[in-house]
Amino acid sequence: MARQDARVLILTPMKDTSPYLKGYFSLLEAMTYPHDLLSLGILEGDSHDDTFAELQSRLPHVCLDFSRKELFKLDFGLVIPPGVPRYDAVYQQARRAVLARARNHLLFRALRDEEWVLWIDSDVVDFPSDIVQRLTAFDLDIVHPHCV
Repeated sequence: MARQDARVLILTPMKDTSPYLKGYFSLLEAMTYPHDLLSLGILEGDSHDDTFAELQSRLPHVCLDFSRKELFKLDFGLVIPPGVPRYDAVYQQARRAVLARARNHLLFRALRDEEWVLWIDSDVVDFPSDIVQRLTAFDLDIVHPHCV
């Protein structure tokens, strides 16, 4: 059985996610894993809405018991025309390349002494409050949940 006192870093790259922030932070705050063992890293980039300003405004008032919270800003210059779905095949290679760069940048900037990293998308509408306990219970190096 995995230790239940490991430090966990929650990482989320964000783009145009202002409408999802309230739900995102509510889910994080509802987590049953000890909050003093949780850290949060967010990278915002290329948004056309007020995501970064909203994050700057909200972050001091949410997840108060978390060990630490960090917000980073980096624009990659990827532009998908309005009305075109982000999953459109013509944009997938460029979109996924930028997402990989964003994740690498976020991981290298935010990771300190945590033993686990949990990637959570900002637009996820629900996950179990004991998600960390469930995932670490497998006692594996990498666990990838099936999310629909």
